[in-house]
Amino acid sequence: MMTRTRLRVGGLITIVAAAALAACGGGGGGTPTPVTPPGTPTPTIAPTTQATTAALSPSATTPINFGGISENGVNILNSASMTMPAVSVATTAQITLEAPVPSGVATPSAMSVHLKKPSTLGVPTTPIAYFAVTVNPTVTITQSPAFTINFTTAQTGNCYIIVFDTSNPTQGWNGLLGPQPCSSSVSFPAVPINPPYTLNSSSEYIFAIVATSGTIETPTPSPSPSSSPGAAATLPPVTGSTFGGYAPWDVATAFNFPVQSGYNGAGETVAIIGDETPSPGDLQGYQNDWSLPGNPAGNVTVKNVSGVTPGGSDPSGLGEATLDVETVMGLAPGANIVFYNTQGDLSNSAFLLAEQQVKTDNPNVFSLSFGGCESYPVSQATPAPDSPVFAAMNANGMAVTASSGDQGDNCFTGQTSPQFTFGVNYPASDPSVIGVGGNETIPTTSSLTAPVAWNDTAFSGSQGATGGGVSVAYAIPSFQAGVSGMFSTTQRNVPDVAMPAEGVLIQLNGKMQEFGGTSWAAPQTAALMAELDEYCNGRPTNAVAELYKAYSQSAGKDFIAITSGNNAYGAESVTYKANANGGYNNTTGLGLLKGMSIAQTMCPSGTWTGGVGGATRPMALASNYGAARPTQLPYVRRFTDSQDRGPVAAGTQTNVLLVLRNTPTAGSDQQKIIDDLTAHGFTVKQTFADHSMIQVSAPASAIASYFNTEIHQVDGGKYGMLYSNASPIVLPASIAPYVSTVFADNLPARIPLSYRIR
Repeated sequence: MMTRTRLRVGGLITIVAAAALAACGGGGGGTPTPVTPPGTPTPTIAPTTQATTAALSPSATTPINFGGISENGVNILNSASMTMPAVSVATTAQITLEAPVPSGVATPSAMSVHLKKPSTLGVPTTPIAYFAVTVNPTVTITQSPAFTINFTTAQTGNCYIIVFDTSNPTQGWNGLLGPQPCSSSVSFPAVPINPPYTLNSSSEYIFAIVATSGTIETPTPSPSPSSSPGAAATLPPVTGSTFGGYAPWDVATAFNFPVQSGYNGAGETVAIIGDETPSPGDLQGYQNDWSLPGNPAGNVTVKNVSGVTPGGSDPSGLGEATLDVETVMGLAPGANIVFYNTQGDLSNSAFLLAEQQVKTDNPNVFSLSFGGCESYPVSQATPAPDSPVFAAMNANGMAVTASSGDQGDNCFTGQTSPQFTFGVNYPASDPSVIGVGGNETIPTTSSLTAPVAWNDTAFSGSQGATGGGVSVAYAIPSFQAGVSGMFSTTQRNVPDVAMPAEGVLIQLNGKMQEFGGTSWAAPQTAALMAELDEYCNGRPTNAVAELYKAYSQSAGKDFIAITSGNNAYGAESVTYKANANGGYNNTTGLGLLKGMSIAQTMCPSGTWTGGVGGATRPMALASNYGAARPTQLPYVRRFTDSQDRGPVAAGTQTNVLLVLRNTPTAGSDQQKIIDDLTAHGFTVKQTFADHSMIQVSAPASAIASYFNTEIHQVDGGKYGMLYSNASPIVLPASIAPYVSTVFADNLPARIPLSYRIR
């Protein structure tokens, strides 16, 4: 029998306590009515309501004591106390004590208590007492309250403290403290809360004491890893509740990342591209939030990409950049991180220039969380101009990871209409890139290792689903040939692997925020690849192929198979779905990565089984010369009439990027192109040692004349005023044999594949 009494005194802090006569963890029916012998004094019935006022201090803890309480004429508690920790600002607490579960709050039960939010407890749970806290104004605490309960009847089982935030009811009840053996009295000491927890004004935070015969996971230190550690320290455990999202420790332990065995990416470098620079204060705050070892925030450097056209402020880009950098910081805290800032420019040119710079710098790992259709229209089944860059990176042993997309079986067109269409995202579809999808990891209903393809119809106010499908631009690579479960036996299948996609906590704009998307999955994989390079003492010959080799050699045991779900987007019918029997599928690839298992399979003797990558392999995707005649390029970017501001002024200097064919005479070809361009009024801004691209600038009128087009001004909204050719570009016969494509716009071509959840 569960009972409730309520006491409220004034406004600042409200503390609620409730109790039940049922034994902790016990079953059975109600308590029989006691028989009182004649002449026995009637026991004094405790009050059902008590009131007190306490001043909370920023420099000391504050004990708050209650006497016994009763319900329906029966004493249920002899006494109870909670000790509030020091708060961020001095305040006066008004306190309420009552027995039943507070109004509007779900009673803790087997299906409502989560194991640090990944899953439900699944065993009987008996609520014993409730304490709730309401504040006005907002305060911050760095320790949990401490609790002591003295029962009128001895209790049995394991007792825990769980917590419920009424402002976020979908998060449910979550483990905080315990276990402690239940008896006539049970006490819970305070523990640090990391990151510091904010009690928002007017929101009620309810701490309940429950008992169960099972186990509730609480954020207490975990045992040391069983594997022999390397020179670096492991991630520390999360010592406080994550209150609604996942922390680095959660991922590292769930997937047994090598960091848990001492390989934290030390000596490795991870490159990341974005269009906004993460705040150093946020990075330092994130480091402090999770007590990361070393100084990973100090390992982050920023490089502005040369040749881009700075655009407007991009809040979504800031979230993306912060998510990517903090994810790698959190999971591989020993790695160096270089962030390449395109300064608000998300055009094809900006990505090509950034990728070229990454290729030259040659880091160990490169993570990309932006995507767009590999070819648009999709019928134009031609490799992207980035492909030679990624092929060269792969040949040099660089592992490149890319988000497979958040629109399921659709991809971003880069057009205003249609914005999305059936197809796969690039660069995840490139055979030199590890395409990374996601599994269903909603913190309140799922787990990090749930074998379900991510397809959340209520993700950030819309639908979010793991990208995947079949490439139209790339034939099936050798490492995918013969792998069962692939939708196509002739074309590249996407993605290669998967990692969690929803519910990570990051520090953004000075506070913890929850994010999701395959943009979280890609940097998780990048952090793992950096640790694999450290564990394996070098670089792989082909990072993508090595994952398929690990899958084959372990008979799939190095991966967690995704066995249910699909990635149908919007009203689309289901095309790609998981296999109930496991194996590869076109929503999540080979499955979720088991870190140390893969390391031991790939590098049984401490070195890559495929050998160390080097620059001796030739660049792939060599191309033929084109015809020496005026050649119209396949398509033109589309924008609406409301965006079109008409032709730019004739004298406006405008950038153009020419991508050269990968021919045996690329060096002399480049000079022929430069000579022709300069003769027509162009100025060369950049060339590259591999003769892959030429960036030039010219007045808009010169560009229009040379390429038989017209340059228009385009209203890019948050990206500012942009420019684009308003009709297809025509290559003059003089350079057509040597040029594969031309970009004369700075319209966004790829979008960040992450979203703020709350």
